Amino acid sequence: MAELSVLTLVYAPDLTLCMELADSLQRFLPEGTNAELIVPVEDVGKFEQLGAGQVRPECAALPPWFTIVPRISALTRRMSAFSPIPRIVAINRHRPVPPIRGWILQQILKLAAVAESTSDIVVVIDSDVELVRPITADTFRDGADVVLYRKVDAVTSELPHHVLWHQTARRVLGLPVGAPPYHDYISSFMAWDTGVVRSMLTHIEDLHHRPWQDVISGEVHFSEWTLYGVFVDEVLGRRNSQQLHRSSPLCLEWWGTTPLTPQAVPGFTAGLGADDVAVMISAKSGTSMEVRKQVRELIRSGRDAHHGVPGS
Repeated sequence: MAELSVLTLVYAPDLTLCMELADSLQRFLPEGTNAELIVPVEDVGKFEQLGAGQVRPECAALPPWFTIVPRISALTRRMSAFSPIPRIVAINRHRPVPPIRGWILQQILKLAAVAESTSDIVVVIDSDVELVRPITADTFRDGADVVLYRKVDAVTSELPHHVLWHQTARRVLGLPVGAPPYHDYISSFMAWDTGVVRSMLTHIEDLHHRPWQDVISGEVHFSEWTLYGVFVDEVLGRRNSQQLHRSSPLCLEWWGTTPLTPQAVPGFTAGLGADDVAVMISAKSGTSMEVRKQVRELIRSGRDAHHGVPGS
């Protein structure tokens, strides 16, 4: 069983971003680490040519009673992220209403792929993330346990979507909903313990007496990271184990919905922490590839100057 693998969900409009991610994985992953891409079936050929890792169509990770809606999918995937129209991309024939939006399908795909993995740890990386330092399985572990990213009591009523994600997670896991504040488990760069994910999905099925995919696909407000974090803390009972939590996401993040400008790059990269191993500039920000390159080169030059080695 491999210690570490990487998973990315991506589609054709993000091909260029994925090329940069793939380059960083080749640079900073241990040799032989499996990198898997899950893509819409119509995009498989594009990503196979990229040579970024094992490429699987979405349908291969879904149960047979889920039907992808290709015509609608192809159209809605190209709609603006800010469109008020729900992005319906699949139908669960066990429960056709509500239809499955792209946001929910992505999370089901992540959970399914991680549960099927033969690795101990799966690092789920979006296509707008790049590694900037080497990682190994030990980057994410304390002893035998995968450390959980958590910001204590960071979810308040001022974050209504996060509150809804918590309420859904607690209901799905059979826990009291309670009231905020809740802990925040959301990051763009996450490592999952595959054994914990399998236990979590079994717990959901035992509780609801139906496939976990059916339970989650019927939700409108859902976060896979929140579900995992609440399960680890509240069901497995690790909430008070301080050594199994960290407040750093290990990733320098730009969540802005406006582009990162060239003038802002030095200030942004100055925020790279000593334990950060990745950088995320949200694809929704519209940041240019030129500015992304500027960020990459500035971080690389600073790292190389610090270590006294020539750039690679």
